[in-house]
Parts: sequence; C-alpha cells; structure tokens
Amino acid sequence: MKNISVELKDHLAEDVTTLVTCWKVIREDGEILGFTDNVFDLIVDTVTYKAATGYTPSNIKSSENLAVDNVDLMGLLSSSEISERDLIAGVYDYAEVFIFMVNYEDLTMGILKLQRGRLGEITIHENHFSVEMRSLTQQLQQTVGEVYSTSCRADLGDARCKVELDPGQWTATTVYALGDIRKATSYDERRYVVTDVTGASTSGATEPTWGTTIGATTNDSEVTWTAYETYTFEGAYILSTGKYNVPSRPTETDYFVGGLLTFTSGDNSGISREVKTDTDGDIVVVLPFPFEAADADTFVVYAGCNKRVEDCKSFSTENGLRGNIYNMRAEPYIPGIDEISKFGGQ
Repeated sequence: MKNISVELKDHLAEDVTTLVTCWKVIREDGEILGFTDNVFDLIVDTVTYKAATGYTPSNIKSSENLAVDNVDLMGLLSSSEISERDLIAGVYDYAEVFIFMVNYEDLTMGILKLQRGRLGEITIHENHFSVEMRSLTQQLQQTVGEVYSTSCRADLGDARCKVELDPGQWTATTVYALGDIRKATSYDERRYVVTDVTGASTSGATEPTWGTTIGATTNDSEVTWTAYETYTFEGAYILSTGKYNVPSRPTETDYFVGGLLTFTSGDNSGISREVKTDTDGDIVVVLPFPFEAADADTFVVYAGCNKRVEDCKSFSTENGLRGNIYNMRAEPYIPGIDEISKFGGQ
C-alpha cells in the first residue's frame, strides 16, 4: 500500500492532472542527481530535478509475486549532467535510484512513490544512453552469507582483513600507540610501524630523518619507528611498450596478482582494475581500462594476496610472527573431501 497525501489522492481522481515523473540518483561516491520529464526544472526536498536531460522512463510495473521488476530509463548524453565518459568509467554502476511522481503545479501535495532500486546494465548509443533499473526484489535473488573455505574470503586491505595498504601520513606532536602505521610526508615507499614508546608517546615537532633500510629504526621524540616494506607502489604507464612500469617493485613473481591498479592521472584517473598476472615485471589487468592510457600516466598498485595461511602470516607486523592470521576469514584446516570419504581405518 502506498501512502500519499489526501490532496494528491484527490488530484489523481480528477479528469485532468498535472503530474510529472522524477528520478533521483545516488551514486556510490555520494553524489546526488535529479532528473524529470517535466518541461522545466523542479526542486523537491532541496534536490534540483533537471528537465534538460531528455529523460524518458518505460512503463513501471510492480508485481506481488516477488518477481524482479525492471524499468528501462533513457536519456540524452550531456557533458554537464550524465556524460559518456562517466558512464564508461563506471561512475554510475550500482547507483541507487528513486522514481516518484509529483504535481508540478503544487509540490506541497507531496510525492507518489513508484519504484526504488539500483542501476543495472548500461548501454551507450550515438547520442543517448539506456539503462536498466532493477527493483529491490533483485536483492532477494542474491546469495547471502558465507560458506566454509580453505582460502580467505576477505580482500586484502578491506575492513575484515584490516591490513593497512595505504597508511596515513606522519604528523607532528601526535600521540601514537604501539602498532600504529604511518608513511613519510614525502612518500619513500616504506611503512613505518611504532615499535616502542616512552613518556606521553608523542611524536616530535618536526619530521625525523627516516631510516629507510628495512628493519631500521627512527627515533622521533617519544616514539620509535621501524621501517618495513610497503604494500603500495607508484608507477607510470609506458605507451611505447604498453607496460605498467613500477621502478622500485619487489622482485617476487606474481607479487601484485589479485591487487588493484589505480590510475592517478590521465583519462583513467580514479579508475581501478584488478591485476590478473604479474610475470617478469609485466603487469596484466583482468579488465581493460575504459580509456586509452597516455604515456607517463601515473598510477598506484597494491600488493596482491593468494588468500592462504602463508600469506596472512606474511602481512602486517602488529601481531609479531603471527602476522595477520587473527583476521583471516577462512577455515584452512577443515577436512577435505578425501579425508571425509575415508573409511575402515584408512
């Protein structure tokens, strides 16, 4: 049942109505945009709904059998609103959408909610786009929960893994605790971990001269830092060879496999791709970037993880030799099918 105001209900019963459709888009980055099929812009609940985008919805149908209700939306590509570049770059992927109707002659009547969901497949045509909006019942078709596995279900650096891939910068006269991790204000591809404190555990008024050799300690007033290898590396794209060059990369093969490569300049700036292979310094990503990279476009690339016990032990330092094993999301010692199927004293 939809709750609407008495005034809007009475207006719907009239022979002639002045209703228009609006749709609000909330992107994953928090940006909010509004569009309407009205002939002029509308402001509803402080959000401006633009009329210049040529937005056209298909018929909106809701069923009571929990089937997935889809709506196709079409609109004109606009450099000031929805650009082809943003669509290709995935800026609108999984954006949340609210569709409703209002009386443009009297917005105080409130809204009539029509549909809510997330954007699905996006198709770009010559001068316009079409996108499928999937209703909330789509989420009921998804598998929720986790299953036992011998490999870790967390991704390196996420909230469950807790490994700091890109720690914050050192700051002056700051209280630090044992295990805190920072990087130098002028990035030197090292992580510095607090391994000893005295007094009030406060850093100095000026940044110390860092000992960049792995295992070297740096005295910083009442804080002692120890240098460790970073998990984040900077590089630049080489157009002539088509390779991602990381000058100070580790020597291990497959070091970046499963990690993320994110451009920090150029047309692909801010766009990330997972690393598929990393052999002899030749990095290959799983999916191509949407735009052709230019020579010397810069990027950062994070270390990958094979999601095994050995990898968890090697990451982080806050738990000593145990590494990050406390945060591993796996059951590595669960019996396999061969063990389970044994019988008769095998």
